[in-house]
Amino acid sequence: MKARRARGLALVVAAFAALGHAGSLGALEVDPYHAWQQEIEDSADLLNAFLAESFAESIELANQRPGRFATCPDVSRLLMRRVFSSVFGRKPVFRFIGRLPPRYKAEGGHFSEVWRSPYRYVPQLYFSSLAETINVDGVYLGKDKITHVFGFGRRYYSRYLRARERGLSAEEAVAEAVARGMKQEAGWVGGRIDGIFSYADLESNYRGLQLARSLCEDLGGGDALDLSGGPGSWRLVGVLDIRDVVNPLFDEGYNTPRMVSALWPGVRLRLRRFCTVLELPEVRQRLERYDARIERLDSPSEELIAELSTDRQRARRRQHSIFTLCALDTGSPATLPATGVSGPIGEDRRR
Repeated sequence: MKARRARGLALVVAAFAALGHAGSLGALEVDPYHAWQQEIEDSADLLNAFLAESFAESIELANQRPGRFATCPDVSRLLMRRVFSSVFGRKPVFRFIGRLPPRYKAEGGHFSEVWRSPYRYVPQLYFSSLAETINVDGVYLGKDKITHVFGFGRRYYSRYLRARERGLSAEEAVAEAVARGMKQEAGWVGGRIDGIFSYADLESNYRGLQLARSLCEDLGGGDALDLSGGPGSWRLVGVLDIRDVVNPLFDEGYNTPRMVSALWPGVRLRLRRFCTVLELPEVRQRLERYDARIERLDSPSEELIAELSTDRQRARRRQHSIFTLCALDTGSPATLPATGVSGPIGEDRRR
């Protein structure tokens, strides 16, 4: 009996520990509609400087260990990993954003912030916290999206490389990485932690994959940054601009997530309170800029997600959109109800 109680207590402790680490594991949420009401200075240049320094240090390390970093993919993954590896490993970019002056971010927080947010009825978040929101080239995004670029983007890239070794084409290997990412987002990265499936996370993961690939492959369009040289003599050619990585689909308020069915009634009640936020002039202007950028955006990840989703999942994605709920004519095309007007990313769009 004592052993059984001890095992039960251990399970309870483990469950609370898992919830406590929910944000670090990937289920860190943001309150975009609170952040949208704030003026946040653009931190793109600061991030670029941080990344340039991190990449230079990584190249130096790679050249000191030519046997370990003998191939371009080896070095590409090193560059990504030293920006952010995991909750239990290196996470300097997370700390860098946390140290930015207040004008560069909308602060996240704990109980009071969760209570006022759309996630008031998501009890798991009381054991975690909300992420800070930053501004990159006019896009408001949670700082966790940057860690998704370098952390999960690197994991996507590793899976992509293994698929290529098995003989898959580049397109097939990318599709396999995206499919795996969707399973993770439905599991320990999101759905099974707090019941939230984030499409913005998946877009961030994909852009990280493309960044890692672009260092060693010609993806067309003139890559801004390339790896050149060989073991012991690697060097970077060009400069990374984070503006080329981030796009409006990183914004969780615009590219809205879907919830597990049990959470939706409570979240819906909270979301209705934010309809007036969407009518603020500065918010409307930001959404119009987002819309214009989306019209020109090529997102194979979104197309793959649409193909791999069930009809029910696609319907819930639209249903759980604040733009559907508030009957507005903006938002990520995939979150809007179908009206017969073709949208640029796999779903119909209304005007």
